[in-house]
Amino acid sequence: MFSLVFKSNASINLNIHSYEQLIAKSEDYNHKNNITGFLIFHKGHFLQLMEGEETKIRLLYDIIRLDSRHTDCILVSTENVHSRMFNSWSLFFDDMYSSNKDIATSEKRKQFDNLYHNSNIINSFGKTKYALWIEVNTLFNLETPAYSLL
Repeated sequence: MFSLVFKSNASINLNIHSYEQLIAKSEDYNHKNNITGFLIFHKGHFLQLMEGEETKIRLLYDIIRLDSRHTDCILVSTENVHSRMFNSWSLFFDDMYSSNKDIATSEKRKQFDNLYHNSNIINSFGKTKYALWIEVNTLFNLETPAYSLL
């Protein structure tokens, strides 16, 4: 089992229609390829953890890096792990459709804490869970959105 964490910014050509296509295609691809993890979309920034067979995860990351809907793609962590940290793939903190774009950060932190502590990640060893924790907290501390989605 292999895990990979990356972060990126949404490009300015990401609109609601292309975002919906991205999510639908991702869910289908991940299901077919036995990829789990989660994606956070917050204030125009993406943070994603993917886990599965190493060749499939690396291929998917290469595809994402070249996707015009992402900019400034940065690899945060890669690691061989003993078991999955998440049993499924989840979209998390999706503020694309929210009528309240400024959902309290404290509420988002509670939601993430709940997901984090109720997943298999608590029983995992290694750097992935720490990298993920640090990046999520960094993301929640951002005051300025990458840009406003159309």
